[in-house]
Amino acid sequence: MAVDRLSLSIRRGEFFSLLGPSGSGKTTTLRLLAGFEQPDGGEILIEGTPMIGVPPNRRPVNLVFQNYALFPHMTVEQNVTFGLQMKGLPPAEIRPRVAEALEMVQLSGKLERFPDQLSGGEQQRVALARALVNQPAVLLLDEPLGALDKKLRQEMEVELKALQERVGITFVCVTHDQEEALTMSDRLAVLNHGRLLQVGTPEEVYRAPASAFVANFIGVSNGLSGRVQEVDGDSAHIAVEGIGLLRSPALLGLSAGRSVLMTIRPELLRLSGVDDPADGNQNQMKVRIAKAIYSGNEIQYLLTLPNNLTWKARVPNAGGTAKRFHAGESAYVKWQSGEAVLLPE
Repeated sequence: MAVDRLSLSIRRGEFFSLLGPSGSGKTTTLRLLAGFEQPDGGEILIEGTPMIGVPPNRRPVNLVFQNYALFPHMTVEQNVTFGLQMKGLPPAEIRPRVAEALEMVQLSGKLERFPDQLSGGEQQRVALARALVNQPAVLLLDEPLGALDKKLRQEMEVELKALQERVGITFVCVTHDQEEALTMSDRLAVLNHGRLLQVGTPEEVYRAPASAFVANFIGVSNGLSGRVQEVDGDSAHIAVEGIGLLRSPALLGLSAGRSVLMTIRPELLRLSGVDDPADGNQNQMKVRIAKAIYSGNEIQYLLTLPNNLTWKARVPNAGGTAKRFHAGESAYVKWQSGEAVLLPE
């Protein structure tokens, strides 16, 4: 089953992303919205109107494909004009709408160019203009930046979000790229095996993942399996084999003896050469530096824990003033107990 009992409410005028690995059901969901697929049950409403049985060309949506599907023998202006001509609109109505759409995507000066005379980013903007000129209620984007190189993709992430805010149209975007979804989305949905795992703002999903899959799929997360020894108010004491007791925020309804997974993001970890006195709000472990990777604005460390698991830490270079650790050295990795996320295992 490609999509299993999916229930979503997308707000008018928001940039909403469907995020998940290959086979998660995100593209099927987009095709259901577009009308290329029909659901076995349930309903689809767009602006309150039922869409079951409504063909794609009668739905108030437009779809932008990853390969843009531009006509190579047509100019920019002709590509954008084509759909309106097929609808039989008079030239007096077509001209101002095409001019407005091209102005939105900042291509007014390239009307006579052909697709092979444009950069990848410009071709994508032509595809967007061709969709926007139809004035859809919802713009559907299927991996819209997948054909671009990394640098251009990062630039277009910001540009695409700015465009969406200018036009005020609801954008629904399918992507498997976590950075892309976090950068552009007002809210996002994480899917896996056709099931909806979590919906929220990028910050909510990143900082408070609802499952181990979400924690590991959205960015990088370190984990430790353990058993609850004690729950003290909103704090839990977790016994981890080979390490000892660690503190973490308690889950609602958590009780002693339960198996849990504690996760912590690499950028929340701090490294020190000093063994600090015990602090009820801080966790600390002695680790060995397995590898130190310089990557410009930060150093990425691979840490070997006392139980031989490997964690990742990302430490800002901070102008070169922070202590640098090297492979083979011992260090203490520390984090505030409230920075961890506890998940049922």
